Amino acid sequence: PGAADSVIPPPGKDPYPKKHPARCIFAGNLFWRKYAPDANAAVVNKLNALGGLLAAHGIRLFAIGTGDAKGLDPDFVTHLGAVPYEDTWNYFHHAQVGIELVKDARFMHNNESSKIYHYLRAGLPVVSEQGIPNNHVATESGIGLISESGNITEMAERIETAIETDWDRERGIRYIIDNHTWERRAEIYDGIIRGIAPAQAHTQEKANERRTR
Repeated sequence: PGAADSVIPPPGKDPYPKKHPARCIFAGNLFWRKYAPDANAAVVNKLNALGGLLAAHGIRLFAIGTGDAKGLDPDFVTHLGAVPYEDTWNYFHHAQVGIELVKDARFMHNNESSKIYHYLRAGLPVVSEQGIPNNHVATESGIGLISESGNITEMAERIETAIETDWDRERGIRYIIDNHTWERRAEIYDGIIRGIAPAQAHTQEKANERRTR
């Protein structure tokens, strides 16, 4: 499972263009057309469609991360390229909502979305498509909404709702700190490892006894 840092940099200078006061951010891999053409096309097409719908309501869609961005429509989506990890927090601090998309609704997604933990750690409300294994984190945090997978119109509506809602962002931050930091992960696994180690040792001792008889 993924997690987030317990301590993150505080908000710094606004990194976004001033002409776009309403910001929706997608922080993730766009994939490379050479190696994963289907995944790249799926994400890029969704971002273009979503960006067009959001633009009609004065919301600008931004994307940060690696991958092939040539297919993105610059009229509706601003790609900021790869951003150093420490700087990503500032983009989250100055956005109004963070989003997560599924690559292809035909297949089950087994990988958690690490960006959901990061968005919430910065107090950024989340809108995620159905199909992400850890979507419950967004709703349990109290500052997240889930949209039907593949329904871009609904997702645009949920994003607009998220931007207009007066969220208790501190609740989302506290939820992540209490449940989904790397320290919390280590604490849980430490308990599991310490709990099963004696049982494993006991089983090995019995096996050794049987071999020596």
